[in-house]
Amino acid sequence: VLWSGTSVKALPRVSELVPTHPWITFLIAKADARGVDRIAKQYGVDQFPTIMLLRGNKEVEGSRMVGSERIVEKLLRVLAENITEADRSAYVQLLVRQKEEAAQGQEVEEEEVVEE
Repeated sequence: VLWSGTSVKALPRVSELVPTHPWITFLIAKADARGVDRIAKQYGVDQFPTIMLLRGNKEVEGSRMVGSERIVEKLLRVLAENITEADRSAYVQLLVRQKEEAAQGQEVEEEEVVEE
């Protein structure tokens, strides 16, 4: 997000979406004109704010939203249109895997304590 008036107004509202959409990773790039050059070129950003959905590091077709007063409303619509059950399922699977790994890590720690 390059600090335009619209960006400043949109940032808190976009941030409010984070807890209600846990299966999405929200990345917000706060940069000045110099710091944003590489990212802007990589994703073809020429207006701020620009919000886009990425899946596998590729932009989801039709998901780009640019410099609008109603950008948060557009974001909600784009999310509703593009987030699939497979996305939600992948998130649940990730949580299960993380929980299993944490439990295994705890078992290893307990074994180390017993051996001492």
